[in-house]
Amino acid sequence: MNVTDLQKKLIESARACPPSDRVPYAFEHRVIAHVRSLRQSVDPVQIWARSLMQAVLPCCALLLMVAVWSWTGNERPDAYEGVDELELAVVDSIDNPEEGW
Repeated sequence: MNVTDLQKKLIESARACPPSDRVPYAFEHRVIAHVRSLRQSVDPVQIWARSLMQAVLPCCALLLMVAVWSWTGNERPDAYEGVDELELAVVDSIDNPEEGW
């Protein structure tokens, strides 16, 4: 099929259909102008703040889960269990300096 003949037929059929009155005059120009104005008013700080505000809830949920996990599980022995041995080693090294390590 010839491309130029197809183009002529499409243009003739487009001219045969009158424009609709349902769409206001220059509506597409107003829409494009509005989109362009939105594009210019994008603030990177506002985008960053919106992202951080959306991340608050998951971060708080994670914080609560870690807090509950640390309070309920992991029962470890007393942190000061080895103090007596450490004190004995320090005092022993002071009493007998010639033995050393």
